[in-house]
Amino acid sequence: MIAHATGHEIAGTLVDAFSLAATSMSNRLYNYNKAHKHSKVYIDLNYTSTYSFHTF
Repeated sequence: MIAHATGHEIAGTLVDAFSLAATSMSNRLYNYNKAHKHSKVYIDLNYTSTYSFHTF
């Protein structure tokens, strides 16, 4: 509501979208880590914001 009143609705929308993406990635990493308790887990994140999880 404040962003709309001040004319910053686009910035607010971008922040909301980034927040949802980061939360989703965090939840998926947490679940992947739980499924691979005895392995070391890492995330491969590239410049296009696509990611994948792996173990070693």
